[in-house]
Amino acid sequence: MNEKKINDVEELQRKVHSDLPKIVGITDVASKSSFQRKALTRRGSKKVVLTDADDYEAAELPTMSSRRESTTYVLEEKKELLNSEVVREVKPKKSTKKKRVKKSEKIISLLLAFVLCFTAVYCATKVGLWGNENDDSEQQMENVRDLVTEKVVTSDDLENDQLQNLVVHPSSEGERIDYSKLSVVDVDFSKLKKVNSDTVSYIKIDGLDISAPIVQTVDNEFYLNHSYDRTPNSAGWIFGDFRNDWNELNDNTIIYGHNRRNYAMFGSLKLILEEKWRQERDEYLIYVSTDKANMVFQMFSAYTIDTENYYLLNKFENDEEKLDFFNTLASRSQVDFGTSIGREDKIITLSTCHTNTSKTVVHAKLVKMQMKS
Repeated sequence: MNEKKINDVEELQRKVHSDLPKIVGITDVASKSSFQRKALTRRGSKKVVLTDADDYEAAELPTMSSRRESTTYVLEEKKELLNSEVVREVKPKKSTKKKRVKKSEKIISLLLAFVLCFTAVYCATKVGLWGNENDDSEQQMENVRDLVTEKVVTSDDLENDQLQNLVVHPSSEGERIDYSKLSVVDVDFSKLKKVNSDTVSYIKIDGLDISAPIVQTVDNEFYLNHSYDRTPNSAGWIFGDFRNDWNELNDNTIIYGHNRRNYAMFGSLKLILEEKWRQERDEYLIYVSTDKANMVFQMFSAYTIDTENYYLLNKFENDEEKLDFFNTLASRSQVDFGTSIGREDKIITLSTCHTNTSKTVVHAKLVKMQMKS
């Protein structure tokens, strides 16, 4: 090799070495035969022990290796960072959604708990009021009955002039009752009218624990929620239709009463539809007393029906219309009372609720009336 080429190679080597990066902490690499350098480290990793090298070229190998490792670490860190960023982008959404769901569920649970508590308090209050009103009605019923002396009168007890005022409906063929032998219930109204001047009559039905004064006013609303002493009470009272004429009976005299669960008022009327109740008696009679007369009515129809106004008719254009009306009522009956009905009859209608949209209705015809002297 000639001298020129040797000089060129040496110049090239010097140039290569002079272009290499300086190691931190070493000011003059070329002037030192050995040196120390700190290897690259990852953030958070343990410190790397200083490495020694006899010459620059030998020291460069671990340096490059450290850079590759550092690059690898950086790439890994970037991957981890990207992954963590993806997780951060996705997870918060899922977490937020879950939090929203949990929050919604919590709100719904609180609302349900509130509704249940409110319902429980409301029901407890209603039951309490219902119980108090029932107690009040029962107490009033006892007080009223203390004012009443029910006197049973038979035909044998009547004087001649009273017998002349006795009206007996003739028994039809097949009817098992001799109406002429029926007794009547007589009531003195003087004490009752001192408590309530709206008192118009008194009703009694054996086997149903119905024995109470009947009131009547200018409408069919007031006694739906007022007691006998005219105080507010959801149990109401037994009252007559405002169209009733108790001195001259209508063809259809109508009486209303609530269907109470404790069988108060007209709550026991539904028992008439039960065969067991009917088997325990031979007569299905309703006793009514007024200022003018004592009357006995014989049941001929009992049924439940969707709420309507037809059975509440009380006046008719002629006898044919009246007879059609009576026959319709009789055909509805769920019970065979063995009682006939005719155009000359006068009837009484008892009406109460069966459900919120239906009624229990009982019809009975007048079979005996004793006028009071």
